[in-house]
Amino acid sequence: MTYRLGACDIDEAYRYSLSVITDCESDQTLVVIQSNPSTASESVSDPTVGKVAHWAEENQFATVVFLNLFAFISTDSSVLKNKPYDEIVGVRNDEVIRDKLSIDNCTVVLAWGKPTIGKDLYCRRLEEVKVLIQRSGNEPFHVGRLTKGNYPRHGRSWNGDNRELQELEWSDILCPQNQDKNTVGRDPRNEQKHFLHSSFREKLIEHLLIGELLKLSWKNATYSLEVSKPEVDRQGYDLILKDSGFIRHVQLKTSHRGAKTQMQKVHTALADKPAGCVVWIYFDSETLELGPFLFFGGAPYQALPDLSEFKVARHTRGDAAGVKKDRPSIRVVPKSKFDTIDSLELLYVKLFQTPECSD
Repeated sequence: MTYRLGACDIDEAYRYSLSVITDCESDQTLVVIQSNPSTASESVSDPTVGKVAHWAEENQFATVVFLNLFAFISTDSSVLKNKPYDEIVGVRNDEVIRDKLSIDNCTVVLAWGKPTIGKDLYCRRLEEVKVLIQRSGNEPFHVGRLTKGNYPRHGRSWNGDNRELQELEWSDILCPQNQDKNTVGRDPRNEQKHFLHSSFREKLIEHLLIGELLKLSWKNATYSLEVSKPEVDRQGYDLILKDSGFIRHVQLKTSHRGAKTQMQKVHTALADKPAGCVVWIYFDSETLELGPFLFFGGAPYQALPDLSEFKVARHTRGDAAGVKKDRPSIRVVPKSKFDTIDSLELLYVKLFQTPECSD
């Protein structure tokens, strides 16, 4: 694997951005936000640049753009601690970050590791960069597990089991004074419960959904909803639902309310089933109340929309050579392709009523 150093925006003591070109032929750009730049430039690389560039090529990124929380060039953290805040941020830093976050087909990865400056200055800058990312419309990611201090892992530490791209929850890394009202006071025991017993929770939510749909069949006085499940989970669906003469093969996905998940993996075999669809269930993490819902599919007499236009998923772990191979039977469908459904009643209509019947 090779890479080439590209454009570098250096202004005296500041490096605002550095681009690297990999050997991958794609239209994807990896935007990596680090703490502060060292001495890498358009003519000199460093271990972090090399490590991240190799990871980017393995994961099908053609270009890497390095940005920083603080644009002041230094390999000595004590230098940063002894300078005024505005001086280490850099006068053009926010302008450059905004510009790079507007690149088409970019994935934004936070990768600064443990901060090299005081906690107060770090928290202040983190909040500013969070706003820049949110206003750009991009969702943040990190690679591997967060560090023990809940910092996004540095590019030099993208090793072993810590090489998988992960969606970032801002609440996991924000300083206490910057926490959203919805995250302040969350019971850590509840969060641990979701982490340790996720399989139990997924099965419970499935049964809650079935119960609510059966209840609607009762309330509608049709008493006709039939529910069955596959004995073997290899065709991309979790439930078979039948009502009003229509059969739905349904793949279930779940996220807690407030989750930042922006895509779901869908099995191509689901497209071979009559009226296949994906129901993405949001739930309250405290009460497990269901809703709202996202729906990917057609009318109850239509097959799943064509999946060939969507990106092929890749294995989360590499083979013996460290290569993450494609999973041809799995496609990555972005959240924007799902319809939002606010209630169980409307979900029932979406599943079993034709447009003519619902008018």
